[in-house]
Amino acid sequence: MVVIASIRRPVRMMVGLCLALLVFPQLADAQSLTSGSLRGSVVDLAGEPVSAAEISLEDARGALVRLIEADFRGRFSVPLLPPGTYRLLVEQVGYQPVRYLNVIIAAGQATSLTATLERRPPPIESVVEMEATIAMASVAAGRLVSGSDLALLGRRLDLGDLSRSQTELGGVHDGRDGLMVSGAGLPARWSRLFVDGIQEPMMRHPGLPAEPASAPAFAREALDQAMILNRAADNEWRGTPGSLVAAQSRRGSGAFGFSPYVTFSGASLGGAPADNPADSSASSLQIGGALSGAMIPDTLSVYFRADYQRLQQPTAVPWTRDGVASGDVDAPGSLRSLIVNAALDNYGTNVNRFVQPTLRTWQGFSTLGRLDWRLSPSTQLMVRASGASWEERAPQVGIDLMSGAGVELEGQDISAAVGVTSSGQRSANELRVGVSTAKRTWTAPQSLAATTLASEGAGFGIGSAFPAAFSVTTIDLSDAFQIAWEQHQVKFGISAA
Repeated sequence: MVVIASIRRPVRMMVGLCLALLVFPQLADAQSLTSGSLRGSVVDLAGEPVSAAEISLEDARGALVRLIEADFRGRFSVPLLPPGTYRLLVEQVGYQPVRYLNVIIAAGQATSLTATLERRPPPIESVVEMEATIAMASVAAGRLVSGSDLALLGRRLDLGDLSRSQTELGGVHDGRDGLMVSGAGLPARWSRLFVDGIQEPMMRHPGLPAEPASAPAFAREALDQAMILNRAADNEWRGTPGSLVAAQSRRGSGAFGFSPYVTFSGASLGGAPADNPADSSASSLQIGGALSGAMIPDTLSVYFRADYQRLQQPTAVPWTRDGVASGDVDAPGSLRSLIVNAALDNYGTNVNRFVQPTLRTWQGFSTLGRLDWRLSPSTQLMVRASGASWEERAPQVGIDLMSGAGVELEGQDISAAVGVTSSGQRSANELRVGVSTAKRTWTAPQSLAATTLASEGAGFGIGSAFPAAFSVTTIDLSDAFQIAWEQHQVKFGISAA
């Protein structure tokens, strides 16, 4: 029997209001999915505060981002900053100016730094440069993944391949694709994915609760950072019992440039016949490119990336116990031969396709574009759009008694987000709006009712969960405002989805 599954869910409105009073700034500063914060102090060689020092926050290329003035205790802070690498020039009359390099700002984390100035008589005509010694703190236990860790060579290009090297997530190691099978010890359905502060649907087949969800619209090379949080209790993050992955898409920087790439790899799978009965080969083709740069220096930058990928993944025999002893799965007494002969002789049905080793294929493209516009020295606008369209054959290979043959999947993901960040020395506001849609269409062109041979640990045919079609559309809105004074901070906001 073939069951066509259809699920319709009404639009759900969730509105949350959060208010934090009298919170120490070292905790509150880190509560943002899209921005980090910077705080620090300016002291002399004796450790005494240097009041009213002028601090120039620069990007990695030296462009001025923000002018800050330390207070009478030598302290300074910036509540919200886009993730990235910055430089900090600290100056005061009668002291040697110092520029600190590689000041890292990460989303959801507070970066702290102590700047030390040495007294010098005039004239002072040089600036001393040195590596910054920073400390990073977060309100949630987790791991920051950036740089080369994001760009690790993997079988898949998308964010779903991130879990291969992260112990915080229970990765997928059985041939399937997806971000995780578990997070914080709980099934993946309890976990959440945020990109640029917008919750993205990690859509899976409702009839397959253990199936990992993929995120092909977000290539790892198109991301700057990803935070993996095993405890997400803050209301702004819509806390979840499982893990939370918060990623930041890449910003354009520097001179305009285009970086194309083409990769191909293939391998012939030899070995014992039981391991490679069809004498199959695996292959991977990846084509794409990225355009990045500043349209207006220090004001307007863009980033655009497009990728195409085709993968072929062969499998072994459908049932591990079949033919292992003799190494000949086509022997007259093998389970595979018995099933084919019994179905043909007794029912006139050819089931050979469902007992053969399957070849899983995945092909599709993804794209992501982002625009960053500095509207004023304290206000940033971010616009991001991404999408993916792909096809899979035998997507369920290796997870149950069925081989997965005869099942095909078509998927489409589209996501768009707009963010406006305004930040002063004592107050900040983050407004985020996002729209996303996800569709999954499972088909079974050659339908055959599922048959299970429990005593033999085998099965063939099409499971009752197929064919099926699912779609979800989400609108996400959040706004968070915070203001600090002395050792205290007030933060409140509203979110709706």
